[in-house]
Amino acid sequence: MANRARSMIRGLGILGNSVCGLDFSNWRKVYNTVIIPTLTYGAQVWYTGIRQKGLVKILQTAQNEGIRKLTGAFRTSPVDPLHNLAGIPPISYVLPKLIHAYINRLWSLPPNAKILTIQNSDQCRYWPDHILPTTNLSCILTHVRTSTYRLPDPYTVGSWTHQHLTYTRTPSKHTIELHKDDAAHPSPSDIHLFITYTKQNNIHIGTYTIKRASNTILSGTSTGPDQKQALCGAIKIAVSSAITRYHPLHITLWLRPATLPDALLTLNPRRKFHLAHDICSSISTYLDADPHTSFTLRTFNRTWPGTPSKAEIRDLVEKTDTQNSLEDTSPKDAMWAHLLVDYTPSDHPSHIACAPPNPSALPPAITVALETHN
Repeated sequence: MANRARSMIRGLGILGNSVCGLDFSNWRKVYNTVIIPTLTYGAQVWYTGIRQKGLVKILQTAQNEGIRKLTGAFRTSPVDPLHNLAGIPPISYVLPKLIHAYINRLWSLPPNAKILTIQNSDQCRYWPDHILPTTNLSCILTHVRTSTYRLPDPYTVGSWTHQHLTYTRTPSKHTIELHKDDAAHPSPSDIHLFITYTKQNNIHIGTYTIKRASNTILSGTSTGPDQKQALCGAIKIAVSSAITRYHPLHITLWLRPATLPDALLTLNPRRKFHLAHDICSSISTYLDADPHTSFTLRTFNRTWPGTPSKAEIRDLVEKTDTQNSLEDTSPKDAMWAHLLVDYTPSDHPSHIACAPPNPSALPPAITVALETHN
């Protein structure tokens, strides 16, 4: 893999150099699209992180050659600051990220998938019952939680709706003013659920606040590997709690951002399908149990009166145990968090100008390239 990557790096040299050809941002896209998958090919099968420093070093040496080609640096340039400038992490951090992503993928597979059953119940295995070989797959399966797979119903795939569900996708200005007034002066018998999003220490957090007659009766948070999954987790908890604890005749679910309702009501198979499926199932069960119940879905602005304030959201986030939520961190965020923890400033002249990696900002080299139109 390292030799193939070196050959591809030399072959890509025809696309340009430091004078003409591809600019830096396009060079980086080509590198991430072509070279990284070549260096890490099949990592889910062979990488364990145990007694593999020699293998990782071989791949890292090949990547060093690519980083110098990418940045146009000399062969004698130290590679640590070059990784920082290009915003490309070392191979030793990319490989665990791929394993993390593979584990997340296994969570979303059906429980009877061949790759999940081959260890114990699959008839194609070639080892006897009293032997369980230690493979990379067997080690990974120890970290796999309960499957989140939900079988899509062919009759409900698409945009989900219900006769007692009210949702206006593009409300008029007059309707928005009515929604704003309803948030500020809610009906005493109705339950209002407010869902918001924030991010702290690279942890995606969805907050929920349950109100009745402008009084907060329950609040909390939910974490997830990305924004939509954190928000859907908060919605799932809030809807379930409102139905089981308070048994209201009408529930109003206030969502932010404005794109969240469409993601929630779309039941096409995707990564967040199990969350949307569970939420819609809870709402459907609630509406079918009593013909007098109703459910309203709306979006809101944080500046509206009656909505959770920034101080309330901050208090909820401070109470969130982010240390126990690292398993819900996306593979990319977990990789950068690990890299920042291991980052140690050096007194070497080539390292003095380098700041710690910032995954939420453009790499320094791309920033300079954009400013100079290179």
